[in-house]
Parts: sequence; C-alpha cells; structure tokens
Amino acid sequence: MHPRSCFATPPDLKLLAQAFPDLRPLYACLLIDGSYLDYNDPNALRAVTRCYFKHFFGLTVAIPVDRLCPTLGNRLNYVLWLEDLVSETRLDDKPVVGLDVGTGATAVYPLLTIAQNKQWRMLATESDQRSFEAARDNLKQNSLSERIILLKADVDAPILLQHNAVISQPLNFVMCNPPFYTDEEEIATSAKLKGGAKSAAFIGSPSEMITPGGEVAFTLRLFEESKALQKRIQWYTTMLGKLSSVEQLVGHLRSAGINNYVLHELTQGKTRRWVVGWSFAPQR
Repeated sequence: MHPRSCFATPPDLKLLAQAFPDLRPLYACLLIDGSYLDYNDPNALRAVTRCYFKHFFGLTVAIPVDRLCPTLGNRLNYVLWLEDLVSETRLDDKPVVGLDVGTGATAVYPLLTIAQNKQWRMLATESDQRSFEAARDNLKQNSLSERIILLKADVDAPILLQHNAVISQPLNFVMCNPPFYTDEEEIATSAKLKGGAKSAAFIGSPSEMITPGGEVAFTLRLFEESKALQKRIQWYTTMLGKLSSVEQLVGHLRSAGINNYVLHELTQGKTRRWVVGWSFAPQR
C-alpha cells in the first residue's frame, strides 16, 4: 500500500456510518473491534465506495448496478505511484496532462487523479456507450467536465491513435487498467479459485472484463502504438492483474530493446496488482 494513501489506516466504518446513513443497514454483523461489511453484497460494495468517494475525495459518484464497482484502495495506489513517477522524471514545469484508457462508468482514475492534483488535467476514453454516459454524468455532477475531457472510443479502432486530442498534444503519461480476461470461461474459473460463488467483484459488463487475448494482448496493442508516438507521451503505463502477464510483457519490452521501463507491485489487503511502464525518453 502506498504510504500516502488515505487507506493506509483502515477506515472506521462504524464512525462513517454515522455520517453516511446508507451504510447503516448493510452491516452483516457487529464485532467488538469494529464493524464488518459483506463485500460480496454488491449493494454494500457500492454504498461503501460512494461513501469513500465523498468522505476522502469530496466527490459525488453514481455507480450503475450493472457496471464494475471500483475498489478505491488499489486504484489510488496506481494514482499515487504515477504521481511519484511524474515527479521524479518530469521534463518541465508545464501543467501535467494524462490519459486514462477505458475510464469506465465511474471515471475513477481521472477523478482520483484530479482530486489529488488540483493543477493537473486528464483525458479519458471509453468505448461502451452506457459507461460513457455514466462517466459523463459523474464528471458533470462534480463540475469537472473541463478538467477531465471525456472521449468516445471505437473498440475496433487503435487505442490511442484514433483520438486527435491524444495525438495532437504532448502527454505526461497514459494509464490503463485493461480487462483481465479472455472470455467468460476464464472469469468462471477465476471465480471458482476465489471461493466458488461469483462475488460483487465480478459484476460488470463484458467490455469491462473481457478483451480478445486478455490483458497481455491489449497491452501489446498499446505498446505497438507507443512505438509510433514515441516521446510524444513520456510514460506509457498499465495495471496488470496476473504475475504471468507481467513476465510476458517485461520479456517483450526487453526483446524490443526497451531499456527504460519500470515495474511496481501494488498491494491492498490481500489483493496484488502490478503496474508496468515504459518510456522512449531518457529520464528514469
């Protein structure tokens, strides 16, 4: 867990429930040392996530019932890691501009990024129409439509090169949390390995959870496009959900002659994720 994370000390849900009445009926049981929420209950997961958005970041966020509910802890870890990366390798003092690929219904990464960094700006792409509309509404609700520019993406077009707003200006970074899975069968297998029944973490649209070839294939597409854009974007980064994916991607970067890359493990509770970034610029 990142040391600057507001989740470094677990939130006191019992206290938060006093300020956020939506949490009160969702307790599965009360323990002597605090309260326990059933995170396999999608209603509970959405309620506590809305509470965290508001309490820690001052954001009012709607989470559609048929779209992924983001776990804010590991998303924030990614954002804070990017803050460190940008700070250590920044080329000038111009305002930082980043891009989130596949922002989802909550636009979680741009919202957290802007909440943490008042002078930064973000671009965000989304191909799914329902998620695009929900993200647009969340940006409007928080008066952030000018600082976070939402772009409608075509899933069959290039990831980056289809957007004039992306290729027409220098960017400090790209961030991405691609779908982990190749198909429904892989999702079912993963759910069984994690305890059998499908949990709230597996509730989402196919576009959020599945991509041909899984996260490795998606990231390799991103890498191929990065070779065309080169230094126009300083850092190309992605979050990965499988250690095997990390090994494949790092091997590919090395074989392609990329020696300026970064690898970092993000840990939140029992959840492990990895971020990999590469750059064509010399700063490291």
